[in-house]
Amino acid sequence: MPSITLRFVAERNLGSWLIRTYSGALPFSHVGAITVLGTCELGARWRKDGAKKAGVQYRPIGYRNFSREERVEVPCTEKQETQFWSALQEQIGKPYSWSIIAGFFVGHDFETRRSFDCSSLMAYGLAKAGLLPPEMVKLDRQISPPVLYAFALGLRMGR
Repeated sequence: MPSITLRFVAERNLGSWLIRTYSGALPFSHVGAITVLGTCELGARWRKDGAKKAGVQYRPIGYRNFSREERVEVPCTEKQETQFWSALQEQIGKPYSWSIIAGFFVGHDFETRRSFDCSSLMAYGLAKAGLLPPEMVKLDRQISPPVLYAFALGLRMGR
C-alpha cells in the first residue's frame, strides 16, 4: 500500500527550541518528507546545510545530526502519493522565510506562498493530495510540526 513518510525532528539549538516552544511545545521543530527510496528528505530548511541557499530542496538523510527523530507513515492512494510529491517538487528552489514562523502568531496562507517553512510545505503537499481536511486548511496559521505530527498519527491509526 502506498504511503507518505513524514520525518519529524528536533535539534539542540535556540532556533529549534523557539519553534518547539511557540508552536505547540511538542518535541519536534522540523518536518520533511522522506523519498520513496528513503535516501533523501524533501523539505524547507532555514539553514543551508551544505546547499547554496536555505529553502525548499532535497537533502541527504544524514545532512544533520538531530537530537530526536520520528517517522510517521501516512497511508494514501497511489494518486495521492503522486499528487503530494508533484506539489512539493514544484516548490523546489523557493526560499525559506523566517517571517513565516511569525505566522504562528499572526496568520499565514500556504496556498498563495512564494516561500515556505517546513510545516506549511508539508501541509501544502497534503492539501494538494486531498489528505488535509478543509478545517485544517482554514487553520493554516496554526499548522506547525507538532500539529502535523498529531494529524499524521491520526491518519496512521485510521482516524
